[in-house]
Amino acid sequence: MDNRKFSTKSTLHNLGSLRISGIYLLLGVLWILFSDEFAERIAPNPGILTQISIYKGWGFIAITALLLYWLIQRHTAALSESEGKLRLVIDSIPALISYVDSDRRYQFSNQAYEDWFGYKVDGRKADEVLGSATYQAISGYVDAVLRGEAINYQSEMPYKNGETRFIDASYVPDKSTDGSVRGFFVLVQDITERKQAEQELRQWADAFEHCAHGIAISDPDTNRIVVCNSAFALLHKSRVEDIVGSSILSLYAPSDHEHIRHNVTRADQIGHAQFEASMIRRDGSTFPVQMDFVSVHGDDGDLLYRVVTAQDISERKKSEKEIAYQTNILDHVSDAVIATDENFVIKSWNSAAQQMYGWEADEVIGRSGEEVLQTEFTATAREEAIRLLRDTGEFSEEVTQTRKDGTKIHVDARTVAVYADNSRISNIVSVNRDITERKGAEEELRQSQQLFSGVFQASPTPVALTYVPDGKIMDVNEAFCELFGYSREEIIGHTSLEIGVADPESRQKAVAMLNEKGLIRNLEQKARTRSGKLLTILNSVETINVSEDSYALTTLIDITERKQAEQALLESQAQMSGIFNSAMDAIISIDAHQRILIFNPAAEAMFQCDQSEAIGQPLERFIPERFREAHRQHIDDFGKTGVTKRAMNGFAIVFGRRSNGNEFPGEASISQIDIAGTKIYTVILRDITERRRAEEEVRRLNEKLEERVIERTAQLRAANKELEAFSYSVSHDLRAPLRAINGYTQILLEDYMPVLDAEGQRVCSIIRSEAQRMGELIDDLLSFSRLSRKEIQIVKIDMKALASSVFGELTKEEERERIDFKVGKLPVAYGDPSLLHQVWVNLISNAIKFTSRKERAIIEVGTKRSDDENIYCVRDNGAGFDIQYVDKLFGVFQRLHSEDEFEGTGVGLAIVQRIIQRHGGRVWAEGEVDKGATFYFALPRGENHE
Repeated sequence: MDNRKFSTKSTLHNLGSLRISGIYLLLGVLWILFSDEFAERIAPNPGILTQISIYKGWGFIAITALLLYWLIQRHTAALSESEGKLRLVIDSIPALISYVDSDRRYQFSNQAYEDWFGYKVDGRKADEVLGSATYQAISGYVDAVLRGEAINYQSEMPYKNGETRFIDASYVPDKSTDGSVRGFFVLVQDITERKQAEQELRQWADAFEHCAHGIAISDPDTNRIVVCNSAFALLHKSRVEDIVGSSILSLYAPSDHEHIRHNVTRADQIGHAQFEASMIRRDGSTFPVQMDFVSVHGDDGDLLYRVVTAQDISERKKSEKEIAYQTNILDHVSDAVIATDENFVIKSWNSAAQQMYGWEADEVIGRSGEEVLQTEFTATAREEAIRLLRDTGEFSEEVTQTRKDGTKIHVDARTVAVYADNSRISNIVSVNRDITERKGAEEELRQSQQLFSGVFQASPTPVALTYVPDGKIMDVNEAFCELFGYSREEIIGHTSLEIGVADPESRQKAVAMLNEKGLIRNLEQKARTRSGKLLTILNSVETINVSEDSYALTTLIDITERKQAEQALLESQAQMSGIFNSAMDAIISIDAHQRILIFNPAAEAMFQCDQSEAIGQPLERFIPERFREAHRQHIDDFGKTGVTKRAMNGFAIVFGRRSNGNEFPGEASISQIDIAGTKIYTVILRDITERRRAEEEVRRLNEKLEERVIERTAQLRAANKELEAFSYSVSHDLRAPLRAINGYTQILLEDYMPVLDAEGQRVCSIIRSEAQRMGELIDDLLSFSRLSRKEIQIVKIDMKALASSVFGELTKEEERERIDFKVGKLPVAYGDPSLLHQVWVNLISNAIKFTSRKERAIIEVGTKRSDDENIYCVRDNGAGFDIQYVDKLFGVFQRLHSEDEFEGTGVGLAIVQRIIQRHGGRVWAEGEVDKGATFYFALPRGENHE
């Protein structure tokens, strides 16, 4: 229908073109015939006629152009419409359609190309789109179509997700009128699913044809065979074509027809039926078969066809008869003999099996062996055991099985497969023996061995088992290996001499003792580890006889550290004896009854009593009588506390009594120790008689010192009054002449300016400026002197706020634009607000002054933190100073820059130092010429500065 529409439209366009051509021809004829005559009539003279003829020609050309334009536009619009519809149709086709030019470049492609590759291919070359490997495979077809051949082939082509798909491609050459190929049209269809379906169909067909079992498909309407494989026909000793078309019932013995009908009906109802029957061969003989009927229904529930699988079980039946014959014989075997089919369904069960498992034969025959016995494999998985049986024909393993009453028994199971003539397993026979008692005995032995091995290996004491005749070590525990640094593999099978752990002389001595007494108890010997370290060990050996063999169980105790500790103890005792005897303090030890046990030489000298006389005496003999009861109670109370040591009487003075009755003051400490349930107290006593005399002398000197301080304070007060008078004199008496000098000089400059020449004016200016500077020096000197007299008022100060406010006081708005002023986080300080305000004023004003010649000044106020003080600093990028003159910075009137460079009196930093020192702090500076300077001051933490 669409083609007819397009044909009708094309015809209409052609008729329209002819109509326009006819009209154009008619107008041309009329123009030629009548235009000249009409022009002659309206032209008054030949000149105008000539002009009209020219315009007439141009008019004809214009009309012709308009008609051609109209015709072309109509055809172009129709062509665009047709091309759009064609593009829509091509894009809707589920195939890849394109046009490739002779340069193998895509000039046109439909939407399917973009869906396939994930991008538009127009303008791209074929090898770029397909990939070099794919293009190389089809390049021969491309060459052929460019030679003018039409091509069709099947191949593989990459898809956008990375997978490869099968395609059916057709190439049609596009030939010009001279026969040359300008390009070719491409039609590509995805046949991946068709290929996969064909492959699956081939696989099913191969499986159907080559299946070892006979398979046939019947029509449920006619009950006749429509197709069967060769194996099915071979069962009947017929050809496939002889079987196809046969009635199903005709293939079975007449006696089984009703049985067949019943199972076919059951298969139609439940979908599947399995049964045994007898089939008839072409020669009339019968044979037993295992049948599987599967009824296949459609989605609507209608029966479509039946699939019949037949398996010749003649050999199996024969084997079953033989097994039944042999069962009578097997009933007299003491082992359980169980026969099953290839699916482990029990077929025979002898009397021994009845006794062993408690099941009667008629209770288990026809049931699954796994269901009845519930076999638990230990060494292999059940699936692996079945695989081994099918592959090798036999399988043996000790397993655990379940009796009828639920008890578990250990069974030695030996299973073999019985094969039919076609090498297919027809039966499986298991011969099982109850080994529960044997396994119990083995388990007891294993536990005994495990217990011995566990004790042997877990023992923290090194143990070795040696074969006595050759002295070779049979086994060692982990502790033995750790002691000597060898692995078990390096030790076992070697003698102790071969390994190098035994000292030959010590070993010979041990062997002689073992031969003589039959055992060794705690024999101290030397041994050497792998690293060469010499050990001291206690060696104990027991002889063990097993059958006719003799073994030695050796137990070692490493006493190296104990021996070293004993030696260290001896040395320590010697050292303690030296300390004890050389101690300058009296050392006295007493028992719980406060009787003296130890009395060192210093105690002899202190109490003027010989050691032999003091030992055994009560301690209170050396205590004044008035303190004895309190001292005795103190020691009793101390013994109950459990505290190991403390000072006597809370560091108060105690008194001792010499043999001559004289008392003396002392300091004492006491300690206690429990030895074998007995309390031992030790008192260390120091005679402080001389110290008491010295303290008394110091007290007396301090009293004199206080008197001298009072005298000095009075002198200082007088000096301060004189200093105040001097300050007043400086402030008033010196200022008056300076004011006079400054005033008269000003009068000279103002009233006698015409009389004074330039030099006179300059000298007057110098006198005036120097007088002013002298006034400033006096002011600074007075400020400096007042610092020592000003009383400090300590309060908490926000240093960050104080520094920021000082900068604001010292600078104007326009000056702040030139200075980058930064204040970090500053810790609070404790001090006098007015004095610390002066510190910030002096330091920040100095920074402003010495950065005045910088185009961009930087002034930073920061801090450094230490454990016992807060450190503040002011850093600038100004003129700096030579670090070798840093000691002069804080002196009065000391300047490192001239007056011409930077104005000032040289007192500001001295004031800073005096204020910080009065607060208990310190000041210092760092700097470098032309690179700036940093001034630090530190204040103690807390409120106490003086």
